[in-house]
Amino acid sequence: MRPRNRILLKGTFFATLLVVACFFVFQAWAYQNDDGLTWYKLYYTQDQKMQALRVIQELSGRAPEYFPDAARPYIVAHISPEEALDYFNQGFRLEEIPDYDPKHTRSLLSEDRGIPGYTCYRTVAETLADAAQLAADHPDLVSWSDKGDSYLKSTGQAGEDIWALTVTKSSGIRKPTLFVTGGVHAREYVGPELALRFAEYLVDNYGTDPDVTWLVNLTNIVIIPVVNPDGRKMADDTIDQILWRKNMHIHDNNDCTPWPDTHYGTDLNRNFKYQWNTTGVSPDVCNELYPGKSAVSEPESQALRNYMLTMFGDYNTSPTSPASLDARGIFIDLHSYSQLVLWPWGYDDATLAPNSTQLQTLGRKFAYFNNYIPKQAAKLYEASGGSTDDLYAEKGIPSYTFEMGTAFFQGCTNFNNTIAPQNLKALVYAAKACRLPYQLPKGPDALNVALNGTALTVTINDTRYNNGNGTEPTQNISAAEYYIDQFPDPWWPGGTPHAMTATDGSFNAKTENVRATINTSGLAKGKHFIYVRGKDAGNNWGPVSAVFLTVN
Repeated sequence: MRPRNRILLKGTFFATLLVVACFFVFQAWAYQNDDGLTWYKLYYTQDQKMQALRVIQELSGRAPEYFPDAARPYIVAHISPEEALDYFNQGFRLEEIPDYDPKHTRSLLSEDRGIPGYTCYRTVAETLADAAQLAADHPDLVSWSDKGDSYLKSTGQAGEDIWALTVTKSSGIRKPTLFVTGGVHAREYVGPELALRFAEYLVDNYGTDPDVTWLVNLTNIVIIPVVNPDGRKMADDTIDQILWRKNMHIHDNNDCTPWPDTHYGTDLNRNFKYQWNTTGVSPDVCNELYPGKSAVSEPESQALRNYMLTMFGDYNTSPTSPASLDARGIFIDLHSYSQLVLWPWGYDDATLAPNSTQLQTLGRKFAYFNNYIPKQAAKLYEASGGSTDDLYAEKGIPSYTFEMGTAFFQGCTNFNNTIAPQNLKALVYAAKACRLPYQLPKGPDALNVALNGTALTVTINDTRYNNGNGTEPTQNISAAEYYIDQFPDPWWPGGTPHAMTATDGSFNAKTENVRATINTSGLAKGKHFIYVRGKDAGNNWGPVSAVFLTVN
């Protein structure tokens, strides 16, 4: 979402460039008999980052590997004794690696799929192909539909379609919507990959995980994994353009130098209607923050905006009035990086959104799962014309940006082990809360739902917020209840609540273990849903969790 310090961008650029280029350049000299050169690890400190990047530039193909995310960062370099002494005198700690096999650098490129050096992330072509295949393999759960054209396609220059996945079990009932987008900015690998993994997670766990199953049954989960496919294709395929940010609109009368923050195109996340071209933008068409010649001028933002506006009801009368607390739906735009959960307004840090309190509560809940800092977007920096501001202004729908991770080109170990699992939990919570997003996050969570025969046990917890930026109010638990098969929602009245009791005999704490015995008489044989929820002393019901009950 945001521009970074140019020096850091160049550092990441060279790191990624060398990992990719080494396979092609390295082979020309790696097997020559250079008796005067030795393989070393050049360890450096955080204060020596820029020195390390200069060494990489100096050595070019003789520094084929770079590990900035290691506990002790280092460069692998093939250097002479004189060079080794020089780098030692510059403050690097050298470790000879006499058994180093240059062929092993090829392991970074050994998979046929993925981005070279970052094989956990699919290219735009692979992302779209895998999403289409997911829909083809599971037509009862997933649909794949074209929502518009990219700039290049709209102008007859090849280009791509803007595709949307919808994950839901077909039925005739009204359902709230969770809308997730990724890939607005081309160089941000994490968003598109997480968006598609979320869809795959839902499909893979449908029918076996009770929460995933009811979420898919009773929610429209809409995912556009790549909003900016032209730009992402440029970043994927063009080695010297991996830091491309904008779309591929070549504006009239410009001669942009294609280097990180000076290239043509429009920043799609500055191109939406509300407060367009007021703060955090540049009139220079070559600047990374160029917002376009007019609001919603780009085919990508037109496609996304038109589709979003059809997905949600209208819950406010104007951008300056609070949206109804009965609003249904959530929008989340996935970006990298900064480890933040952001909500409107983004255009002005002195102006609070009318639903600021409710947005903050839900933001602190998301941040509990991904361990990010929750804050109003403009408190990071002011930026007008963003999609989250626009949807909230138009419809009153709570809208968020997840700034995930610590780099544009996040290492796969970090992504697989931390970023993906934490943010998948946040997205699952969003699917639960989108039924009443201004109300349910104030209530407690129902955890550890378990059945032992007909004995139902649950933990009701009112404390799960990230208080890294202020403190969210919490209360004691006051009640808990379960439903059999009928989901507790005013859209579908008729369910019968069954009260649960506190295991310790009284509701007097912010976390309570509760229990009940389910009466199965009259239930048909087969699988049933048991839906559970809790209430706090502020009269706030929390989101529902579920467990399967099988009657034999």
